[in-house]
Amino acid sequence: MDIGVLLPQLPAENWIGTVYCSNLAERFKHDCVTNLGQCQGFVITEGEDYLSTYVDSMTDSGQPLQRQFCKNCGSNLFNHTPLNDDIVSVSAGALDEFEDWKPSLEQYCIHRADFLEKTKSVEARYIESIKGDLERESDSTRPATEEFVQQ
Repeated sequence: MDIGVLLPQLPAENWIGTVYCSNLAERFKHDCVTNLGQCQGFVITEGEDYLSTYVDSMTDSGQPLQRQFCKNCGSNLFNHTPLNDDIVSVSAGALDEFEDWKPSLEQYCIHRADFLEKTKSVEARYIESIKGDLERESDSTRPATEEFVQQ
């Protein structure tokens, strides 16, 4: 059984972000998920019958997140948020090939576990969502007051 998708032809850096989600950590036992991309051009090409959707209302924003997963194995595959209809979150583990994909941003760094190292390729780290404040290099819990300095 395969679930196939067609992804927009975008450079990998336009797709990738790492999200340290407390919801994932507490409820689904995942520390983070690496994904994020433009919804335009994203198409499920096969296996749609194997997908199920869970509406997750336990989010920081209070807005429900639609989590699509495989009915057979339970793997998280795609997420959609009403806060931004232009993006789809595609779990990197759901893809056959993603070696060229490197995160260019991190979100919800406030929830990043202390034992996780910061990703070197990241250009921006956000305390919470990408619409919020940048993380300071010296203090991961306070908003940035100056431009982000890449490590």
